[in-house]
Amino acid sequence: IVDKAARKVNVKVTVHKDTSEVYHLEATNKQTPYKFVFKSPYVVPLYNYMKGQTWFTWMMPVSTMSPFDVIVKFNQADKSMLLKTNIDTHENQLEVVPIGGGKFNVEFDHEVVAEFVAADKKVEVTRTMKDGTQLKTMVTWTRGDLVENTATVTVMYRGVAQVATIGWNVRDLAHGTVKIDVMGKKAPFVGDFEFHRNIKWNVLNARGFELVWNGKITSNMMETVATPIITDAKITYNNRDVQVKIEEKFNAKTYALMFNTKPFNFALLPFFEV
Repeated sequence: IVDKAARKVNVKVTVHKDTSEVYHLEATNKQTPYKFVFKSPYVVPLYNYMKGQTWFTWMMPVSTMSPFDVIVKFNQADKSMLLKTNIDTHENQLEVVPIGGGKFNVEFDHEVVAEFVAADKKVEVTRTMKDGTQLKTMVTWTRGDLVENTATVTVMYRGVAQVATIGWNVRDLAHGTVKIDVMGKKAPFVGDFEFHRNIKWNVLNARGFELVWNGKITSNMMETVATPIITDAKITYNNRDVQVKIEEKFNAKTYALMFNTKPFNFALLPFFEV
């Protein structure tokens, strides 16, 4: 449901396989709080496949499905924000809570870890890990606006900086953009790595939308991404017809996940096509 004049959108798309929900996308700014929800039990298996498991293991959903849930809520009135994640059964919650006078608390799993003044455009958090190592995180942003901004997150771990830059424009939630650039060195599990994503979505009308993303991933500690993985993907929904194409190019090969409802088509190329 879209009201272009009022810049309001209320989208909810779910896909089920038998009795299990395998894809859930929800976005709304029709009421407070604004909400974005993404859930799919196939994201974690795909990541495991990229780390070296076989494609056959990835396609066995009964034994390998694992939660990948991201829920974001934003209250335009008081500027509070909530981020809840459940990734491979590891649940976390991050909240930005207003405390008055333009000040906010940052709460991680219900524990206050920092306080900041929005006008300063900076917040620092230092946490001690289980092994005694200090993890220092600094976040800076360019504007005093949560719906259109660019934030830089710098994480210092064992003296090495891991840097993520995230820019977004969701002022018109029906036509949004997000750009993510992450670069790091000597990071646990992934070593020296780069992650880049450009994401765009367009709500065309009350019965149609498209979601497009592209980018690349590299890592010197994951065999499957020793050479860049180039991603190009598009999901289109139009009057109950769904078209999905997610293409990955790496090691001089091209792999594609394709799904269409009209005419019906399901394929994991180059392995099989129905």
